[in-house]
Amino acid sequence: MAKPRAISKVDRALGRLSGSAYGVFTFSDVRAAGISPSSVTDRLPTGTLWRLHLGVYTLVPPRLLKIEGRWRAAVLACGPGAVLSHTDAAALWEIHAIPSAFESDRARDAWLTARGYRVVRFTWRQLVDEPGMVVATLRRLLG
Repeated sequence: MAKPRAISKVDRALGRLSGSAYGVFTFSDVRAAGISPSSVTDRLPTGTLWRLHLGVYTLVPPRLLKIEGRWRAAVLACGPGAVLSHTDAAALWEIHAIPSAFESDRARDAWLTARGYRVVRFTWRQLVDEPGMVVATLRRLLG
């Protein structure tokens, strides 16, 4: 019987990174774990590490990655301060699928505000009928 392949320190470290945050991690996470850039590039062609976006990786083949992992990868790819928005965020937080959606929205708003985030809400009608106002408001708030 063949002897199982030994698991390297790098593989163990990558496994730890993949074990949290929906299986998605950044190149910065890799470097902080003491893993060399060449260890990343060496694993990409073998299918033992997958690049989802520039600087965002997973050990899970992308077609098997759960939607939460895809969302996390997209947010990480957008950089510091990026957030998941609108329908996807509502799905992640399981909002608007229950009668107490309004209360859940307000509780989440309070939680985010207490942590220093600014919560901005637009109605569907504003998004459809007044996209210029929505864009101008976001530019003003983000600028």
